[in-house]
Amino acid sequence: MKKLGILTGAVCLLMIAGLWVWRFQITEKERVQTTDVIYSAGEAVPFGENFFWSNSENANGYTITVDSAQTRNVREFLEENGSSWKKVYPETEESLPRSERVYLVTATVKNESNEDGMVQFGNFMMTSGSILLQLDGTLNNFSAPELANAGSFVLPVGKERTFTFAFTPDSATVAADAKGLYRRMEKGDFYLCISQVPERRLIALP
Repeated sequence: MKKLGILTGAVCLLMIAGLWVWRFQITEKERVQTTDVIYSAGEAVPFGENFFWSNSENANGYTITVDSAQTRNVREFLEENGSSWKKVYPETEESLPRSERVYLVTATVKNESNEDGMVQFGNFMMTSGSILLQLDGTLNNFSAPELANAGSFVLPVGKERTFTFAFTPDSATVAADAKGLYRRMEKGDFYLCISQVPERRLIALP
């Protein structure tokens, strides 16, 4: 009976291992392959059938053209827009440091032919090597008040609008090396990412 129990246990372990290998192979087959496609500022970049998280995102028929980009001091930026650092970021003892710099990207979006989709700009991000800047909803409410508290927008076919999107690094990245990060934001090569799958469409900023 003891030998039978050992044999049964061994068979179960082999079955579990076999299932794990099978699932791993399926997962590898299902993994989506992405390709980086790089465009230049000033170029009308089509969104195409690309997306960030779901192929139900439908911005096909829209284009985006980066007009300009700049980094700004957040405190000065808020004051110029009728607010202040204290009002927007009430100090707390537990809070991690917030970015003192914001990257502003002005871009023109045009709807060439999309009749039932939208541009989900809340997914936009900026990259430079390992550095990632995400759309900052709070500061974006100041840079693009017409999009306040939204994550997407729709334009009628044939219409275009110019928006200024605000991007900042997360608090953990700021805490790790704020001076190096801000220097990178000032001098480094950044790309605006407008989709991830199947093509990661990147626009080199001027």
